[in-house]
Amino acid sequence: MNKEFCPECNNMLYPKEDKTEKQLYMACRNCEHVEEAMSNKVVENVFHREFTEEIDQETAKDMTMDPTLFIASVKCDRCGYGYAVYFEPKGNNPDLELKICYICKKCYNIWM
Repeated sequence: MNKEFCPECNNMLYPKEDKTEKQLYMACRNCEHVEEAMSNKVVENVFHREFTEEIDQETAKDMTMDPTLFIASVKCDRCGYGYAVYFEPKGNNPDLELKICYICKKCYNIWM
């Protein structure tokens, strides 16, 4: 049986912490079943972002509003604006390794 579900009532098990013992348990909310967690990891989010050479204007506009991207003080060649978001493109293309992609915050021009 899958360890994510209670072996007694088949409901989902939820993480529960014992702060005095500093131990993580998986507990059923329906019955009294409790078992020691197999791992201390409760949730794992894995993001895979592939970079494509072509980013449309709408995506570029959205990326300039992304608060998780860094802002650089660089001058755009197209409009002359002094700020752009930047990121390191990820993907299977070895030509993109160690390159930085910039997107102008005003005209959404993209350059490397």
